[in-house]
Amino acid sequence: MQSPNFALHFAASSSQLLLIALVHQALTAQQPVNPSLDHCKILYIQGWQQQENGQSDAALATFQQLLIASQQLNQAALMQAALMAMQTILSELSEGRVNPAELAAIPEAVVDTAELARLLALADDFYHQNQLQPALNTYQQALREAAAAQDAVSIGICLNGIGLVHLCWQRYPRADTYFYAAANILAETAAAAGHATALHNWGIANYCRGYTATARDCFQQALDRWQAGQDPLGEALTLAYLGRTYARDREYWFALGSFEAAVDLFHEISDEVDVRGEAAALMAQIALVCEQTRHFDLAIAYYLEAYDLYQAIDAEPDVAIVLHQLGRLHERVGNVAIALHYYRQSLQIASQLSQNHERWQDIASTLPQPFKLSMLRGCAIPPAQCDEVSG
Repeated sequence: MQSPNFALHFAASSSQLLLIALVHQALTAQQPVNPSLDHCKILYIQGWQQQENGQSDAALATFQQLLIASQQLNQAALMQAALMAMQTILSELSEGRVNPAELAAIPEAVVDTAELARLLALADDFYHQNQLQPALNTYQQALREAAAAQDAVSIGICLNGIGLVHLCWQRYPRADTYFYAAANILAETAAAAGHATALHNWGIANYCRGYTATARDCFQQALDRWQAGQDPLGEALTLAYLGRTYARDREYWFALGSFEAAVDLFHEISDEVDVRGEAAALMAQIALVCEQTRHFDLAIAYYLEAYDLYQAIDAEPDVAIVLHQLGRLHERVGNVAIALHYYRQSLQIASQLSQNHERWQDIASTLPQPFKLSMLRGCAIPPAQCDEVSG
């Protein structure tokens, strides 16, 4: 698989670049105090009235205010309305139907492409080291450089990176908006992988917000782009998330179909790319769907596959979680002795990791309450009490 050549520059339309700048300016502005739905409705009407009167600059400013207020109120429909209004006005400007002199002129800047590349690499390093605030600051700095260079691919990368940071902070409406902007600007470039990535992440943001229909549409579009770029790894990862959306909507057979397609792709590329971690997570997800459909034996079999894969890559935190899930399933079907065996193994790993593993607090939040409490206490529980903890 070839990685996208992010050094290439692609021309973006001036309306798209202005939209990106206006959205970013709105989302980084100081939030209004206690906005209301009534105020948002007034802003929406006021913006279109200003546009009808030929005051496009004032209309854009009003729709920016609407975007800020609707984001704070977590009103996705209003955010979408504000974005579409801004896009419409800017499209009319680019087609010459409105006097572009109404917008402030953008000064020319000297662009250092080497500095832009350095900032993108640095932001990516910060993100993967979980240093989210430095990552956000660096992506924002890179965005200014990329906008000055009118480098559409780099602008898309920056917007996607900013969205990822907000996604990690669980600011899902804001992440949604940045991924939407990234997907729109990358759609005009030849960077199929970048566009697919933004669409995939946009789908995740909607999935996290509970908007499964929108998430499914994003994932389907991402799949088309992965397939066009012949990227089986990206296709497999998107299929895995598409399966999750089907499972959340209780369309279990479609979910299993997506999961199995992802498994086949992982097998195809396993000789070229180490995907054992991704495959293990997928096996655990399939196990969960099997449990939800009351196919407990299949669920146990898939968890055992996940266990083997996680052990092979020494992913001890994930091994502990899978062991706990195996114990819980065996307890559910009445195999108490086997369940206790798995619970004890899981607690033994947990007690070792809780003292020195930085991920453990996050992992604890994903587990059922009794097990979570045992870890938050540092797992300082005598072996004789393990039955009580896991019961």
